[in-house]
Amino acid sequence: MTTCRSEKALGTGSAACASLATKYAAIVDKMTKTLEPTADDEKALAAAIEDFRKTGTY
Repeated sequence: MTTCRSEKALGTGSAACASLATKYAAIVDKMTKTLEPTADDEKALAAAIEDFRKTGTY
């Protein structure tokens, strides 16, 4: 059913946020403070998201 897919999608989003907030806190903190990410910040965030995807922890 659609409900199962929705629940998994919501869980994935929550897991991604939690992973970024803990494993990549420095990136998140910097971007939150400046609100204007640099090109390096964007690359670091993309790498963090890719790392999350590879681990499959969601």
